[in-house]
Amino acid sequence: MPKLLDNFGFNYPLRALVASAYLGGNGEREAVYPVRYTDSTGAALSGANKYVMRLAKEPPVGAFWSVTIYNAGDKMLIENPINRYKVGTDTKDDPADVAKDGFDAMMRGDAEIVSGWKNKVQTTVANVTPNEMLAEQHRKMAEPGTGKK
Repeated sequence: MPKLLDNFGFNYPLRALVASAYLGGNGEREAVYPVRYTDSTGAALSGANKYVMRLAKEPPVGAFWSVTIYNAGDKMLIENPINRYKVGTDTKDDPADVAKDGFDAMMRGDAEIVSGWKNKVQTTVANVTPNEMLAEQHRKMAEPGTGKK
């Protein structure tokens, strides 16, 4: 396969075409997708068991990392009772604050809630920013090599 998958540049139609066949569709310069089907004993992974994954240190990446569990059969996310679909370097708001915000919103009868100061600032700014400017910001953030170092 040509290295084209690593060099989308600003060719968003090509990136969309590649991504339409697979979740992500990033090349090796953008992402690594290691796959594991068995546990440390060689037995097939099963939702009936509990597993622990230990990292000696965070992976050496230039942006973020995460671990996501997909169903090996249909390649879709595995539903779970806490609705958590990945773990990684994303910073999270204090769960107690998020729960209080959600409870207060429910008691007021709000149709939706944005919790956490970073999310509130981002949502507020996005609501008053012209679409052309938002598109330009997203284009710059998606440019190859722009991940946090």
